[in-house]
Amino acid sequence: MSGTEKISLSYRFLKSHTSFSIKQFTEATKYSESTAKKYLSSQLGLYVSKNNSGYEIVRSLPSKIEFQKLFKQTSRVSNEDVVDLLEKSKNSALSAISHYNSPYTHGKAITYIPQMFIASTSLLIAIIKKYKYDEELYETDKDGNVVIIDGKKKIKYLIDLLKTYQSISGIKLDEVEIKTFMSLVEILRQVRNEIEHGAGNNYKLDMLLDGQCHALLMNYEQLLNREFDMSIGTNLAFPLFISETLSEEQKISAKAIQQREYKVVKDIITTYNSALDEDIIKSNYYNFKIWAFPKVSSSERNSDMSIEYVNIGDLTEKQKEEIEKNFIAVREKTVLEYRPSTLAEMVKKKLEKHLNKKIKSFTSAYHLNNIVKILNWRDNKEYRATNPTYKMDYYTEKARVELFKLIQENPTDILSKSKAKLLD
Repeated sequence: MSGTEKISLSYRFLKSHTSFSIKQFTEATKYSESTAKKYLSSQLGLYVSKNNSGYEIVRSLPSKIEFQKLFKQTSRVSNEDVVDLLEKSKNSALSAISHYNSPYTHGKAITYIPQMFIASTSLLIAIIKKYKYDEELYETDKDGNVVIIDGKKKIKYLIDLLKTYQSISGIKLDEVEIKTFMSLVEILRQVRNEIEHGAGNNYKLDMLLDGQCHALLMNYEQLLNREFDMSIGTNLAFPLFISETLSEEQKISAKAIQQREYKVVKDIITTYNSALDEDIIKSNYYNFKIWAFPKVSSSERNSDMSIEYVNIGDLTEKQKEEIEKNFIAVREKTVLEYRPSTLAEMVKKKLEKHLNKKIKSFTSAYHLNNIVKILNWRDNKEYRATNPTYKMDYYTEKARVELFKLIQENPTDILSKSKAKLLD
C-alpha cells in the first residue's frame, strides 16, 4: 500500500473518531506501531493528544489537502513548541475579548490592545516556527548579532514579526491582507503608546477605537484560520447591547471626544490614515463597521438567532432605502481632513511614484497652492475649507481623491501646474 493511500486512511479514521487506541489506528491505516506513534506525536501533534487510555482528537482536522501537506517534509512543525504557543495565543485573545465585552469594564481599549498584541505575537512566532524560520524571530544589532537581554534572545516586536512573515514564501495571506494588518498594528501601537502616557481610560477612547479593536480581532482570527485551520469563534457569541437609553457619563463622553485631551489620539489616527491607500482605509480589516438587525424566527429550531448580519454590497437600492428609513442609529462616517502640509507631502510622493523621479521641493504654500489655484479649488468648500474648532485650513478627501486621479492620468501636467522641479 502506498504512502498516499495510508494518509487517506488516516484522515478517514481520524475524522470518524474522537478517541482511539494505537491498535485501532494501526489496523485502520496499515502503519507499523512505531511509525504510527511517530506521526501521531509529530505531524499530527496539533490535532491529536496522548492520554492515559490512548489518544484523543483535541481540535478539528484541517481540509484533506492541508492534512496531506502535514506529511511532507517541508510542512512538518515543531509541534510541542507550536502547540504551547497557540494555546498561549488563544488564551490571551479570549482573555482580551472577555475583558472588552464585560459590562463592568471601563476603559476597554487600554487593556484589550496590549492583550491582543500578546495573542498576535505568540501566533506569529508559532507560524514562523512552522515555516522553519526560527532564526528570523530575533532582533539583531547593527553588526547582525542577535540581541541578548537577561540571558535570552530578544524576540522582535509584533510589527517586525509581521514583516518577517511577509518575507516567507508560501504564506496564506496575500499582499493587501498583510499590508492592512501591518497598518492596523502600527496605528494601534502609536495609540497604545499615547494611552500609556495618560491620554484617558474610559468611554471616550473606547468609542473612538471600537472599529480598530474589532478589526484587530478579525485579522487575528483570519491569520489563525488560514495558517492552522483553527478558530476561536466557537468560544464566542455576539455581545449583548442595551441601547434604550444612554447614561449621563456616556452622553458626556460622546461629546468629550471633541475635547482637547483626546485631540492628540484623534490626530494620530487622522494623520496616519491620510497616508494610507484607499483599499486599506475602506477595509473592515482596518476599521470594522457592521449593521446588525433583529431577526424574527419562524421556527422553534432557530429561536435563539436574534441577529442577522447584512452585507450592504448585496442589497438592492430599494433595500438600502428601507434600511436608511428604519435603522435607529448609525456610526458617524469618518471625514478625513488633510492639513495642507500633509496633502503636499502625499502629492509629492504620488508624483514621484508616477514619474519615477525625485522632486527637489514641494511645499503647500507654493507648489500645492499653484495647483489648487489653476483647478479653482481655493474658495470651493468641497475641496478646501477651515475647521471651525481649531481654526485651521484643510483639504477634503474629495480633493485628495480627485487630485490623485489627475496625477494618475497625467503626472507631467500636474507637475507643470505646481511649478515644481525634478532632481537631475
